[in-house]
Amino acid sequence: MHEYSIAQALVDQIEEIARRNQAGCVTRVVVQVGRLRGIVPEILQWGFEIVAAGTVAEGAQLAIEEIPIVVRCQACNAQSELDWPIYLCSACQSPAVTQLSGNELILKTLEIADDTDPSP
Repeated sequence: MHEYSIAQALVDQIEEIARRNQAGCVTRVVVQVGRLRGIVPEILQWGFEIVAAGTVAEGAQLAIEEIPIVVRCQACNAQSELDWPIYLCSACQSPAVTQLSGNELILKTLEIADDTDPSP
């Protein structure tokens, strides 16, 4: 279950960013995950909830955006999105393709609550 260790690394990174920005509470986290990572979103959500408990990310919404597998054909220069890692150009069926995306794991954005108290 590598999702748990990914969740731990994610929360560690969130805490470091929050500390650098003097943020007391993170309310939303957006991560981009390449399809080739083999991450099960529900398990990552579960791991994130457990690991975030007691941190600045406790209770934060975790949004997971999937990044497709995209390749560029070296034979015909077509760019294709693949359903699964069967590396053939969808235009000419050439196996001479270069992977452009699909293996990413990116912390895209954090939303931080405004901790300022408007009362005097």
